[in-house]
Amino acid sequence: MLVLTELHETGVPTDRALEVLREATAQRTREDRMLDIPADVRRLVREGRPPSDAADQVRRGLQRGRGNGGVGPPVPPGSDPTTDRRPRGG
Repeated sequence: MLVLTELHETGVPTDRALEVLREATAQRTREDRMLDIPADVRRLVREGRPPSDAADQVRRGLQRGRGNGGVGPPVPPGSDPTTDRRPRGG
């Protein structure tokens, strides 16, 4: 509830804030990382993004498994920690 409230106070519409939280839950985001989400959105807003766009960027970053919600330099191909590099077929 705290994260939802902070996103709303940042200007993120409730439906967008809920989308971010649903994605974080779907990705099994750790609690400490969940608490960083509003700060990531506020940082993007300070950089000039509208709150809804900032929330969407953070959601997409969560969707891609980025630890920082998509804020910061891009991750080089193949270095994504969610990539399964085990051989298939056992």
